[in-house]
Amino acid sequence: YIFDFLSENLVTLPGFEFEVQPGVVRDLSFLGGWAPDSSSLVYSTLLSENGLGEIRIAGPQGNIRQSFRREYYPFPDWGPVADWIIYTVSEQPGSTALEVTVPRDIYVLDIVTNRQFRVAGPVDSYSPDWDIRPCPPC
Repeated sequence: YIFDFLSENLVTLPGFEFEVQPGVVRDLSFLGGWAPDSSSLVYSTLLSENGLGEIRIAGPQGNIRQSFRREYYPFPDWGPVADWIIYTVSEQPGSTALEVTVPRDIYVLDIVTNRQFRVAGPVDSYSPDWDIRPCPPC
């Protein structure tokens, strides 16, 4: 749930539901946080048991404005400006929704242009070299 400050109600964000045992269903989503200007919320949810996921941008009332399908187990957060999100994804699928796989790569995504670039990963010891990567304009 998120709290809608305009209506003062709790809003349910749609997410991935799976049955953990007969009759017990869980929703699996990962909250990334609010945009720097508080206009949008980013979160991710799984679309299948193998970790295929979707990063979603929602408004304060919970309505989904944008979505980006990513493999596997995407975990998002906002970047330094309202149009950027930073997220990690695994290179390998898992066998269950709860088995997050590694190694993971880190990406920056401009949600206006839909341009993204890989920032770092296990190959470069998670140490980005900003001199060789184009930094989107702030």
